[in-house]
Amino acid sequence: MRNIVYVARAAVLVAAFSMLAACASIVEGTDQSITVNSDPSGAKCELIRDGQTIAVVNPTPGTVQVDKSKKHIAVHCEKADHEKAAGALASSFEGMTFGNILFGGIVGVAVDASSGAMNKYPPSIIVTLPPVSFPTVSARDTYYARLIAGVRDDTDKAVKKLVSECGAPSSDDCKAEAKLLETSRDARVVELESMRDRAKIGS
Repeated sequence: MRNIVYVARAAVLVAAFSMLAACASIVEGTDQSITVNSDPSGAKCELIRDGQTIAVVNPTPGTVQVDKSKKHIAVHCEKADHEKAAGALASSFEGMTFGNILFGGIVGVAVDASSGAMNKYPPSIIVTLPPVSFPTVSARDTYYARLIAGVRDDTDKAVKKLVSECGAPSSDDCKAEAKLLETSRDARVVELESMRDRAKIGS
């Protein structure tokens, strides 16, 4: 009789574990769609993660399905008569494991962590590809001034968001992340200035 009880309990546990694992996939999902666009449109963009191309959009705009992961995705785009350009899709914590706490418990969270379902990417990205030539110097300078101003503005917003989300804005981790954002901004500005300087004027 005792053996029968043990077998019954084991069967219940197996069924429960199977159900909880399924719940993790239902609540979070292990893949997602990402829309890739470019300015101008009509570019070929490769999504690269961990050194491997995982999806291609050709031409933009287009939507692809990718597996979720803790690793970031680089988006490399190219188009005739334009500079090659790249963007990044940062993987972030989904923050929606609440459903798994209700339905999947510790098992659900464990399944999500191993599958990457806890993480997500932004739903879309736009990569700007500057033209290699401009009709006038003024047109070139105006174009790049707008791009550089956009980079500075986006960085300022990102830093403010970071500071607002930091439990202690003066903490070393918060300062380090803010510094990384500013370093990335400076590198991008230098890159844009280099593109501006080598852009051709006239036909």
